[in-house]
Amino acid sequence: MMSVKRIAAAVIMLAASVFCAHSQDSIVSKDSLVITVSGLSRMSICEDVSIMILNKEGLQDAAFLMSIPSDRTLKSFSGKISDLSGKVIRKYGMKDLASTEYSEGLADDYTTKYLDFKYGSFPYVVTWTCEVTCSDGFLTPPVFAPLRSSGQRLSRASYTLVTPQEYGYSWKCLNCDITPTVTEDKGIVSSKWVISGLEPVSNGDLMPKGEDFVPVICFSPDSFLWFRREGSMKTVDDYGRWKWNLIEESSQIPAELAAKVHEMTDNLAGRREKVHALYDYMQKNYRYVSIQLGIGGQKPMAPEQVYRNKFGDCKALSNLMKTMLREIGIESCYVEISTERRSQIRDFAYPGFLNHAILKVPDPEGDMWIECTSSTLPMGYIHKGLAGHDAFVYQDGTMHIETVPDYSESHNLSTCTTEVRILGDNSAVITVEERTLGLPFEGMFPFKSIDMDQRKDYLRNDIGFPAATFSDISCNVEDNGANSVMSVSYRAEIPKYTSKSGSRALIPLYPFRNQLSIDAPEGSRREPFRVYHGNTRIDDVLILIPDSMSVESYPESMSIENAFGRHSMKTERDEDGNLRIHVETVIHEGILPVKDYGLIKDIIRSIDRTAKMKISLIQR
Repeated sequence: MMSVKRIAAAVIMLAASVFCAHSQDSIVSKDSLVITVSGLSRMSICEDVSIMILNKEGLQDAAFLMSIPSDRTLKSFSGKISDLSGKVIRKYGMKDLASTEYSEGLADDYTTKYLDFKYGSFPYVVTWTCEVTCSDGFLTPPVFAPLRSSGQRLSRASYTLVTPQEYGYSWKCLNCDITPTVTEDKGIVSSKWVISGLEPVSNGDLMPKGEDFVPVICFSPDSFLWFRREGSMKTVDDYGRWKWNLIEESSQIPAELAAKVHEMTDNLAGRREKVHALYDYMQKNYRYVSIQLGIGGQKPMAPEQVYRNKFGDCKALSNLMKTMLREIGIESCYVEISTERRSQIRDFAYPGFLNHAILKVPDPEGDMWIECTSSTLPMGYIHKGLAGHDAFVYQDGTMHIETVPDYSESHNLSTCTTEVRILGDNSAVITVEERTLGLPFEGMFPFKSIDMDQRKDYLRNDIGFPAATFSDISCNVEDNGANSVMSVSYRAEIPKYTSKSGSRALIPLYPFRNQLSIDAPEGSRREPFRVYHGNTRIDDVLILIPDSMSVESYPESMSIENAFGRHSMKTERDEDGNLRIHVETVIHEGILPVKDYGLIKDIIRSIDRTAKMKISLIQR
């Protein structure tokens, strides 16, 4: 992020698709999900699927893959491969399923069953049915999201919920407006939602997230049983009280740790200094591992265990920090959030969308949102998995939903100051100083931990001159929470920097590569363009002209601005005959309809032209 290339990196990192697509690779002709609830503790999940696999890219959709926790049982499974005429080629049963208990976490109670329905001749049809039973309570039934991949077309899918008449629940349709067909017979109520005619997701960059346009149906029970703990999701407050009590059960700090906490903080006057001291202690002494055993999938591990083991998952580490802060009189809020999904349903408790826990420390000088699992990020820095995301905040015995602060386009800032000294032998020496903050800080942060050879390789890839040699490479982090800054500086010697023609020499406006491109094939795009985080890039370049040469010509200043962003380049000569170039690029957060793709192309072309501009020097 030290050149125009870095502008591209920022755009792609901050705003590009998380749901990119291929052309049509498979067609779902049937996806029937039936959930039968027999009460608080019993549920069965039956699914019947038929998918036509059109090409090798569609093989990802030919796989059966199911992770099953210990409180559920895969009761039955059958599958087959058929040709288009319906002739059965192969059959499969329970014995054909492979099984693994491998997990990236230290401990969980999931078993994964899987089977690849691979066949050598396309197209072919994969059909499978299965039933999973649960007899010891459940918290959130599975959502219905029948579009399994971006290259898939959905012909028809249905979601059926079967419950006793007295069973209460709430349901939501996201990105669709479907009214269920409801039937009742002998005290049993069946509600059925049908979705049909979904096309594959379009190709291209700057796609909206799937949560913004992929249909999803989910429901929450008014009352539930989870590892023998009864609770309610009739309202957000009901669920909040249940979860608050679960968290508070793990709030006892061990005496030895309490003494350490006071030793670290009693001599500190400021509230934020005390929080920072405990965060530093956490980073140095505890590591993150995923633990999802039984009720531990919802309830944090006890602080005593975390203190003794020196590890914990996001729930355990966040709760440990909460417990230590409470010991010194600082109250904080346990927070559940999704690192993938930005929005949560405000009037509907559905914890199934959440996958992470952090901590919020209310403070008069500005609330601190603390990522307790990181051993490197500054305290209070809001990374891209949190910025602008809705969160469940547990406070004073209940829960409310609020949005984690986001960075504005002016806060997502990269600034680069470059001095180019032209030498008489056609070479040049450049010195670069760059500062990044906001989300670009996170993108550049790994540079701090790589060795010197890796740093040189990184910079060599960035410079448009492979023969460049580097020295005086340094980086520094200004630890200031959400306003933390990463500074990188270096010196590069570049042979053959100028290209000569007689008495003239051409030099680039920038000594960096430009790799900016945003692909969105015209005519095939259906979804709008979405930039989730705007960003700003500012470059100041000083070109020192040798006494033996003078400037013959240089590009004129230019500027362009539209709904996608703005790009400007200003050139001027100073009193010493040197050139100063100021380039500023801003990409706006927001949504652009497909018809406005030309606006995006106009900004990209302008950036590309600037990166390719040359300055002409002539011998005196």
